[in-house]
Amino acid sequence: WTIMARTNSQVYELAKWVRNAGFKYSIKGRSSLPESLVASLLTWEELCQDKKVGLQRIKDLYKLLPKQGRNASVKRGSSKLLDAQDPTSELSLNELRFSFGLMYGAETSGYDVLNVSGGERDYIDALQRRGEDLTSAPRIKLSTFHAMKGGEDDNCVVYNGSTRACVESKHPDDEHRAFYVGVTRAKERLYILQSSDSWRYTI
Repeated sequence: WTIMARTNSQVYELAKWVRNAGFKYSIKGRSSLPESLVASLLTWEELCQDKKVGLQRIKDLYKLLPKQGRNASVKRGSSKLLDAQDPTSELSLNELRFSFGLMYGAETSGYDVLNVSGGERDYIDALQRRGEDLTSAPRIKLSTFHAMKGGEDDNCVVYNGSTRACVESKHPDDEHRAFYVGVTRAKERLYILQSSDSWRYTI
């Protein structure tokens, strides 16, 4: 799916709705859920299951762990200890706690260890309730018409909100061309999402 709008500000407003509805999406190629955060949460989950994890994954986890203040999860300088290890080595949670500065054990959730914000926790929980695969690429893309030019998708949604400057312009062809790009991106199904704002394009 691709959801398109006339301006970037409209795209980000639509993104808020998609996020609140518990869907994973991307804007300009960036996922609404950072891959590094997902990977680190999965790494922590495996460590808490008493599994050994490869060194590179541990290093990636340590990059996200807070190292200062009251929310610190690992002692400062601990990452340098990892650099001295054999690249093929695997480490357990207990080894990380006793030899590599990790300050928490399996009783602590990944959210707390990584100091994930309340809003991000709620979003991840909503995704999981919907059965979303946290590791997969988003199935929904949000884009402006301009950024979508030359692209296509199976299902497209065109938001018909506009701006006063565009609607009252003395050159309406610019607006016609913009929305023409939007409505011609769908390979199978096209949906028009009606705006309740004062300034909108009539299709």
